[in-house]
Amino acid sequence: MKNKVAQLRLLCTQANRILLTGPVLPDGDSIGACLALRRVIQSVSSARVDVTGKIPYRYQWMPDIDTVKEDLLLQDHYDVAIVLDGDRN
Repeated sequence: MKNKVAQLRLLCTQANRILLTGPVLPDGDSIGACLALRRVIQSVSSARVDVTGKIPYRYQWMPDIDTVKEDLLLQDHYDVAIVLDGDRN
């Protein structure tokens, strides 16, 4: 596990743009995971970190929720994309 975390950290520190996302209809766990990972990445990397998703109204209270971008506002290139809490099926 330590090796995988080290690999992820290396990828993030070498990247210029990072995308974090989850399932099409994200729940609080998925949104919270993306926003928390965004903060962690920003603490170790100078990369631009975008979180995307259509956020239901009931989660508008979450810290940093105003940083979540709609798909149409995303950049056309990301060095790293991470999907959190996605369905494997």
